Amino acid sequence: MRIAEAIPGLQELEGATLYWWGYVVSLSQFRMLAQHSRGFAEVRFWNVHYVDSPVVMHNARMRLGNAEDTARVRSYLHLESAGRLRDEHHLVIEAQEGVFSIWGWGGEVTWLPHPASTFAGAVVAPLWERGPAPLDL
Repeated sequence: MRIAEAIPGLQELEGATLYWWGYVVSLSQFRMLAQHSRGFAEVRFWNVHYVDSPVVMHNARMRLGNAEDTARVRSYLHLESAGRLRDEHHLVIEAQEGVFSIWGWGGEVTWLPHPASTFAGAVVAPLWERGPAPLDL
């Protein structure tokens, strides 16, 4: 579903800690792991053109970008790309660390069934070879 249509599911994660979980450039796919009081969830975006965020965001709140948010991001983009950015494709993440943006065409949230045994390792695994784990940042 489009970013604008995914907002209700993304808003269910209010207060979560978000971790970068993967960015597949060839597929333009960006994934985050959300640690929430309800458990863990995967947050996946596709046709991603722009990501501005730290690898860990605490007490996150996600919302659709407004005209002011989108104008700010457009100022960072190449003129040709800037013209394609629309509010309905712009996700804003407000967190303790600041205000961040993702520009993509679609997104979804999938609650993970058994995070302690299957997915929690992603939170303690290094982000890259010999790099820090998200919890160490």
